Amino acid sequence: MSRTRRHHTVPGFYLRRFADEKERLERVELASGRRQVLSVKDTSVETDFYTVVTDDGPSDVIEKRLSEIESMAASALQHLDSDLEPTSDDIAGLCNFIAIQMTRGRDFRDKLDGFAEQIMKKMMFLEAGLGRDRVAQIIEQATGEKPSDEAVTEAMEWMRGGDFSMKLHPNASILAMLEGSAPLVEMFAEMKWKVAKFTDPVLITSDSPVSLWVEDPHPL
Repeated sequence: MSRTRRHHTVPGFYLRRFADEKERLERVELASGRRQVLSVKDTSVETDFYTVVTDDGPSDVIEKRLSEIESMAASALQHLDSDLEPTSDDIAGLCNFIAIQMTRGRDFRDKLDGFAEQIMKKMMFLEAGLGRDRVAQIIEQATGEKPSDEAVTEAMEWMRGGDFSMKLHPNASILAMLEGSAPLVEMFAEMKWKVAKFTDPVLITSDSPVSLWVEDPHPL
């Protein structure tokens, strides 16, 4: 069966609300200021970003579930555009969409990888501090062979130096995405909602379109 490998981290139905009549967007890179005009179908796309690795091979089950959430949210927004009173299904769809959008993007995954990398480096540093015998034991468990004194010395220097990088397995990242968004759904459902409409196209969006807006309790 054919698979969908080009995955939107920000869904197309949402991006179209910011696009022109030809479904084009102007993307501005904040770091460099570089501007680029892209079609909606090519914006915020990564290959196999939500692909799950199973015993039967790569699976699109998460991408399909995200499509279902997006479909419900798109329907809810259409009702709001038509000034219709949102139904319970609309509220549920928007809550699910907003929650998953907070954890599905590149920014969340990069931060997750960074956190896991820092934890691993601290663990390696502590393990190296337990001495040569402990490091030799770790190497033997990993390789099945007793390491030489030179190999133990090199491993200890490597573990103490932290000169390595790591990324979580995609399955672990996707699981964290799902587990991170789940408690947010109920929280959003309990919030008071306000819908603002603009007569002119004055809004912009980003690769991380959902942000926590905290009112400063101590303004200057």
